[in-house]
Amino acid sequence: MSEKQPFDKTIPASRKQRLRRAKTLALRNAATGVGAFVSAILAVLALFGIVVLLFVYEFRKMDVSLFTVLLGSFAVGTLSLALLAFFLMRLNAHAEARRLDFLERCDSPESFFVGEGTLMTFTDDGVVIHGEKGDHVRIPYAKIRFFCVCSRKRAHERGEWTVVIEMPASYLAKVGSGHEGNALIQTDLKDRLLETIAAHGKELLGEKRKAGKAGKAGRFRVREMFFMPNPRLRRRAAIIIAGGCVLIVGGVLVAVFFEVWLGVVLVLFGIFLLVRGIFSYFRARALLGFYEEGIYWMAAGRTDSLFLKWEEIEKLSRNEQEGVFLAHCPYGVYHFPCPAGSWEFIEENYKEKL
Repeated sequence: MSEKQPFDKTIPASRKQRLRRAKTLALRNAATGVGAFVSAILAVLALFGIVVLLFVYEFRKMDVSLFTVLLGSFAVGTLSLALLAFFLMRLNAHAEARRLDFLERCDSPESFFVGEGTLMTFTDDGVVIHGEKGDHVRIPYAKIRFFCVCSRKRAHERGEWTVVIEMPASYLAKVGSGHEGNALIQTDLKDRLLETIAAHGKELLGEKRKAGKAGKAGRFRVREMFFMPNPRLRRRAAIIIAGGCVLIVGGVLVAVFFEVWLGVVLVLFGIFLLVRGIFSYFRARALLGFYEEGIYWMAAGRTDSLFLKWEEIEKLSRNEQEGVFLAHCPYGVYHFPCPAGSWEFIEENYKEKL
């Protein structure tokens, strides 16, 4: 941390006080992270305890009153610990954001993290990208563009807002990148960052952040959807469905001819596998959706998804050899699969983007 004069009263004046505050924030962040992990493990153990208790009750004939008390305790413990883990995870994310913001402001009121241990500081004539080891790169404002970007995983207004900074990759060669063309770095969108960009006379391009939170009214309107089944994932889902059916039939036979509780457990586990397999089967397909507001892509198995608004897309082009079409945005190019009929739909409805 530098010895620069802090810009507000929340930053201690001396380096020693700032280091102490940073250590406190780091300990708070670590404590919430460890607490969330321990709570999640205990919740799983409590759930496992319920299964063990059922077997003990059946095979060792435990007292009904004791069984009821223990079962209720394990159930309440599982739910409480799961909720505590979720709460601590949210608290951990908030603590980490506060810690990073404090470290930024200790360096300079106009400093922002653009990577782990790497800060970007605004100056009179450009930005300086520097790390903890003292290495730095100075880039003039004339070579930089700032974009406001909302990364959406679903077809609705809500998303994660960031600022993407475009600059020549040659400037970053000093810190390990020798690529030609433009490089993109990203940082969290903050009011302090927006004020800093405006104070230095730079324009923030891209989508404008709307005030307030988007609710159900923020959902987008679909026009056309194209589905692309994934045979490999569907075969795997079919195996899970078959396994669930076998366990259900086997559990019924065990309950009738052997032990009721053991049969019930097998049936419940079989039902779980059957339901999971059915869901997996219907999710084993990629989705390309065209909405009034933009393009939505979801990979098979829902492992990845993306929504681009039409305002972000400058043009659309097609690569027939690779079977994809490209969405050109000011800050980069996105590649989407081109299922049968999709390009014809684009040509018919979005001629202005071609």
